[in-house]
Amino acid sequence: MIMSRVSRMNRLLAIAAAASALLHGTGAHAQGLVPPGETAMREFLKQGKWSPTADDNISGELLDPAFVASLVKAHRADPKDETAIANLALIPLALAVAEWGVAPSEALPKDPVGKRWAAVESSGDGKHLMSYAKGGIGVAHIDSGILQRFFTYLEARQPDVVPEAQKAGFFRLKGTNFDRLYAGGGHCTKPVSEIGVDLVGARFEHTRWGYAGDNYCKQYDKGQVTVADWQVFRHGMREALRREDVQFELIRTWVRDVWAPSYEMVVVKGHADIREAFVIARIYNSSPRTAQEAFKQAVGLPGVDDRIRKELEVYASPGFGGNPRHKERWPYMQRAVAAYGAFDR
Repeated sequence: MIMSRVSRMNRLLAIAAAASALLHGTGAHAQGLVPPGETAMREFLKQGKWSPTADDNISGELLDPAFVASLVKAHRADPKDETAIANLALIPLALAVAEWGVAPSEALPKDPVGKRWAAVESSGDGKHLMSYAKGGIGVAHIDSGILQRFFTYLEARQPDVVPEAQKAGFFRLKGTNFDRLYAGGGHCTKPVSEIGVDLVGARFEHTRWGYAGDNYCKQYDKGQVTVADWQVFRHGMREALRREDVQFELIRTWVRDVWAPSYEMVVVKGHADIREAFVIARIYNSSPRTAQEAFKQAVGLPGVDDRIRKELEVYASPGFGGNPRHKERWPYMQRAVAAYGAFDR
């Protein structure tokens, strides 16, 4: 047992040493906040299997433990360094939100998910850098108000994501909920009538999802979206997600809108452990109100583990705005905490 612990420690030290090779870039301020460095984001994209020709069929994404170690060590070296704080957000984004894995995992503790730190192996599970065909857009599955702001960004900075003739139709979809787009896009007809190619005839390589279900269609299919709208939407979003600067913008958006308020709540104002910010950020990604309630309910509990346990409970409690189904996310949230803890020494 002692030799096993020594061996594991040696592996951890080796990974930490390798982490020094992964440098952190610096970024410009975005609305008063420092975003993650471009070097860190570029490494994140690489480990998320992104490329300029990728499609919404990626799965099995794995963070390199040396990359995780580099983020943790940089923050440990200077806890007030704003870029290091922002870069640290990539851990909960990948592991708690997107449900990626970590490999090689020999130096890591027991996986809270119980899968030896493996990633989900289906493009229909978890979240992916190229997500556009189901659940939401990008690695955080943005929707609703954030998706609307993303449309505004594209209109101003990337208007050529669709051919000139379809620009008006594409940007007309700004403000439309993703589920309504999906429902009206052919998933509420029998048989499914989704168009399988983009505006220039290139095949969409994502999974062909079946009929969305009677309850779903009753809620979201309002007759306001057509299969042609869904085709235009997917063409534009796929093209946008194939651009590195767009991927950077989505990461910056998540850091600004989710990580920054979670970090401020937990660490700056709450004077609590950074590991709690990982958990609160995942809850905040679902509901800012539930995140605030979760942190409030944990105040006064004696240890980090007890506080995190309470925050997870609130996340799955309807009385606090949570959802019982969120229990399925607990192991992935704990995975992010465990990955940080492996190198927090």
